[in-house]
Amino acid sequence: MQELSTRLRKEFEDGQAGLGDNPSEEDKQRMQNLGEQLKQQLIQVRSEANERHAKETSAIRQSSIDEIMSVAQVVAVEHGASIILKTMGVFWADGSVDITDEVVVRMADSMDARPADGPGLSEASQGDDESR
Repeated sequence: MQELSTRLRKEFEDGQAGLGDNPSEEDKQRMQNLGEQLKQQLIQVRSEANERHAKETSAIRQSSIDEIMSVAQVVAVEHGASIILKTMGVFWADGSVDITDEVVVRMADSMDARPADGPGLSEASQGDDESR
């Protein structure tokens, strides 16, 4: 995006330089219009880049949540749990039912075992299909 901004600025400056020291009103108006068009192009490109970034961030966040839930599901089944709560709506619970620490440890272990360009946690976190 910085390259585009630099290119558009140079295009505008080159156009201004081509007008000389005493541009006509028509030339001034043309340059003003060009400046507005370039500004709108830059705004549109920034908007599209922000939208792409938001979508990518959302996809990464959802992928992480899916991976965490997959590991949490395996740990919950191993502990005989029949529900996993994702929100902070619990006023009190027996600490023995909290599997958070174990899920965090397993997530860290699978992150350590994952090759830099390898698969996600899904392989490391999958348990018996019958237990799901």
